[in-house]
Amino acid sequence: MFTTIDLGQGIGLSLLVEYVHQDNAGGASDERDFLTLAGQAEWNGFKLAVAWTGRDTSNAAEDDDFQVRLSAG
Repeated sequence: MFTTIDLGQGIGLSLLVEYVHQDNAGGASDERDFLTLAGQAEWNGFKLAVAWTGRDTSNAAEDDDFQVRLSAG
């Protein structure tokens, strides 16, 4: 799901939600689930974005983990 909201006065907000499920990931019987949440604010041509992705795996040998990203420009 992706949406952009115009807040007026040169300010915009974009939001993203994404879910992915993988069966037999990597050719094995593993299952993985990914959830990504992201947002971007824009003001007069400047942008600030942040995103978080979490991974849940059914394989006991692998830890569940997450990743956070931040960018500005």
